[in-house]
Amino acid sequence: MFKRNKNKIIELILLITIPSFVFLLATGGRIISPYYTYWISQVYSSDIQQHWLCWLYFSHTPLFQFPLFDNPNYGTNFSSSLAANDAIPIFALLFKILNPLFTEKIQYFGIWVLSCLLLQFFFAKKILDLFIPEKSTSFILSCFFIIAPMLFHRIDLGHMGMFGHWVILASLYFILKDEMKYWVWLLLILIGLLTTPYMGVIILGMYVFKEIYISIKNTAHWRPVDLLFLEWARIVATVVIFFVLLIVIGHDVNTSNYFTGGFGNYRFNLNSFFDPASTNWPIGSENSGVHNWSILLPDLKGNSLNTSGDYEGFSFLGLGVVILAIYSIFIIIKNPKIVLNQNIVPLVLLGLVFLLYSLSTKIIFNETELFSYHIYFFQDKIFESIRASGRFIWPTYYLLYIGIFVLSYKNIKRNYFRFLIIFLLILQIYDSSNMFKYIKSQLNDYSKTSQINSSYYMKSDYWAEFSKKYKKIRLIPPDGYTSNIFFEVTLYGAENNIPIDSAYLARYDMRKAKKLREEAFTNLEKNNLEEDSLYFFVYYKNPELDVKTDEAWSSLRKNKLDFVDQLDGFRIYAPNFFQD
Repeated sequence: MFKRNKNKIIELILLITIPSFVFLLATGGRIISPYYTYWISQVYSSDIQQHWLCWLYFSHTPLFQFPLFDNPNYGTNFSSSLAANDAIPIFALLFKILNPLFTEKIQYFGIWVLSCLLLQFFFAKKILDLFIPEKSTSFILSCFFIIAPMLFHRIDLGHMGMFGHWVILASLYFILKDEMKYWVWLLLILIGLLTTPYMGVIILGMYVFKEIYISIKNTAHWRPVDLLFLEWARIVATVVIFFVLLIVIGHDVNTSNYFTGGFGNYRFNLNSFFDPASTNWPIGSENSGVHNWSILLPDLKGNSLNTSGDYEGFSFLGLGVVILAIYSIFIIIKNPKIVLNQNIVPLVLLGLVFLLYSLSTKIIFNETELFSYHIYFFQDKIFESIRASGRFIWPTYYLLYIGIFVLSYKNIKRNYFRFLIIFLLILQIYDSSNMFKYIKSQLNDYSKTSQINSSYYMKSDYWAEFSKKYKKIRLIPPDGYTSNIFFEVTLYGAENNIPIDSAYLARYDMRKAKKLREEAFTNLEKNNLEEDSLYFFVYYKNPELDVKTDEAWSSLRKNKLDFVDQLDGFRIYAPNFFQD
């Protein structure tokens, strides 16, 4: 029996060990421990800190609530939810159930990253097995999917939820296999929404494209009108279900009211497949320079402004895949009919649809904007809600991977191909090694400390007394952006389960924030402050606003019952603290 299942056992071992090795290579492995949280305080990305703090607040909420991921105490002024802040809802819910089993604060990012790598490798292998009968070859090629620069770029940015690209590969697998049942599509859409709303929109888009393409293709043959009606009704029903899920989960249905100008900035640059630089400006707390995913290839030109959003469309193929891509281009030039195959055309169209949206309405190549256009209503009301259009290059990227690998496999002699892809895999790992080392350094502080607590920053005995006396934390001024003490204060609030009026939010109403700031300063002038609230005076790297905060602090009316002072570096106003 063992001999009969030997190949399956070996395959299962490889499916687990290869992604696990990449996990160790890229992260060092320490983040797999839920108790290891100290690294979060040291990482340069405030997004990771936001996701974790959001989870800590969410862990105190009821298991059953509406919306499901409502997080009212994290930014009480803004009606926030964990899902809207990209804190990986699917894992947040799982670990909320398991939370009583843990004795300390936990994080689930390490387990999430490892899970994603395992699933990414699994579905990449399943896809390649559809075209490549040689198991060893498909295993080698699948490795490219788990070292893809575009994938690990998300960890570099601190976008942990967006590491779940395996959902896209799962969708592509079922499309290519052409045996996907409707309930599987609904499940993938749900899983997408439970990672990040963008993933949900992408999977919905893939489903809608597939259904429309099949319907249009079938119009060449006569079919009953009622059958056509049912097909289109199912598409409409799926979109309706999608929006219902948005509401139940706690995603913002329309964020176009919150932001302006994002669409057309967070885009795909036409050079992105071959540009190894993930940003065109210095990044990181140590100002470590432009992050380049290649040692050997040059950084192509791009928008050098630090407000440039081209990083959202970063999709460098990796040096090994670039070499195969160049070879594939020559094959297509020699025989263009390859892409006109009736089985290939829908995949090409699918890739082009997502490529078109990723470009946004401002088309850029290198540092030059070639042209722009405006789509009224859609651009103002719909596109601004999913403004980071560069992220929609993800399905196109993986379709390119699949096409390049299959085309190369079918046109290179088998005896040479296996040695070639092993060489290219090693070359790409070496070429990306500097970035993998950097990511690893961000996830490992190399200290003996494993847990981070607010007491690390707040050492005075007063803090314990504050947590017992005050029911709310308020920032002066309030905002939905990260302040100079965002992490420390929010961690203190989360540990003591004290609602905080504002915190770093992925999506928030800027007009409402402005109004709240005005009200806060007015209340200070009138000495109309709440006695059950602990006030922190903060900065936002906004010169005009920060000057106003300094003036408010200096003119604060004091009496002998109030605690007004700098404590452990924090400017504190505690009303009636000394009252018996």
